[in-house]
Amino acid sequence: MYQHSRWYAHSLNADLPNPPPGTLAGGLDSGVQDPVAQAKLKGCEPQFCHIDDIESWSTNELTINWNAPLAWISAFVAAPGANPVPDLFTLNGAACA
Repeated sequence: MYQHSRWYAHSLNADLPNPPPGTLAGGLDSGVQDPVAQAKLKGCEPQFCHIDDIESWSTNELTINWNAPLAWISAFVAAPGANPVPDLFTLNGAACA
């Protein structure tokens, strides 16, 4: 809801839009690298460190790193006639040992 973004920052500036529905923010970062996360997430367990705060870029950033793979997988799954999951026991048509 309060994803960190330079473009979609309505919660900081009413002139800017909210993040588009369905966008994915990074998170669960054991590094807690930004000041907000450092202040609010002291002692959290690795991979459980997340805060829904627009100022927390290390745990809540909306980036292409997260959204490009989400878009690709969503398109692949939704495509009519998409290729089935490849047979795990063949490689380029040849049987694998």
